Amino acid sequence: MCSTLQMNFGTSGRLITFSYCRRDKNGLTRRNMAVDDVVIVKDDSLARVVQTYPSDDGLVRKVKVLVTDPSIDEDGRRSKASVFLERSVHKLVFFIPYTEA
Repeated sequence: MCSTLQMNFGTSGRLITFSYCRRDKNGLTRRNMAVDDVVIVKDDSLARVVQTYPSDDGLVRKVKVLVTDPSIDEDGRRSKASVFLERSVHKLVFFIPYTEA
């Protein structure tokens, strides 16, 4: 959308970008991922966080997730084994945050 809001300015060839095209992410604080959160792995499937790796500043940047294949056989068992993957939190989307009952 921002590219459609840019226009040439006269004959100088300068490009004007409107101020609302810039995004300020510094003011956003989000909840860290925790063990037992249900997440969506981008381009994959649902997964459960089993381990977190906090960085030096205390924010979780990397997690280990358990991914299971949703397909089952005639007996009702999973046809493929579960897989543990280590992923950056940027490649995950919160689906159901874990809350103690």
